Amino acid sequence: MFYFINNHAAENGNHEVHALGCKRMPTDKAYLGNFDNLGQALVEARKDFWQSSCCESCGGGQRTEHRPVRISMSLPWALER
Repeated sequence: MFYFINNHAAENGNHEVHALGCKRMPTDKAYLGNFDNLGQALVEARKDFWQSSCCESCGGGQRTEHRPVRISMSLPWALER
C-alpha cells in the first residue's frame, strides 16, 4: 500500500498519515513510500514529523498515539553508544 503524510499539522501539531485512496487525503502531502502496513508507514513518517498518527479513516478506527517519539531511543543499537 502507498502512504502519504500531510505536510501541514493539525492544531495539536499532529501530522496524519494517509493510505492511497483515502477520502480525507490532503492536497499538500508528501509521499512516504510503499509499506506492508500502517505501522511501517508511521515509523517512516516519524523520521521527519515527530508527531504523526494514522488518519482515522485509513486506520479503520485504530487510534495511534501522536506524542513526540524519538526513533533513535526505540532502537536497541542506538542505546549502545
